[in-house]
Amino acid sequence: MTDPHGRAPRAEEPELRRQRWRLLRVLSDALERPLVVLAFVWLALLAAEFT
Repeated sequence: MTDPHGRAPRAEEPELRRQRWRLLRVLSDALERPLVVLAFVWLALLAAEFT
């Protein structure tokens, strides 16, 4: 249930906050390896361009 402004009641806020942090952690963990791979690909392309 939400109030007229679309906010959750006080009792649900801590659970919602935990869910948001959990989602952030899952997304961060899922994207870490692909971003590292892309960083090395970018570095290799940059090195190839300067040689």
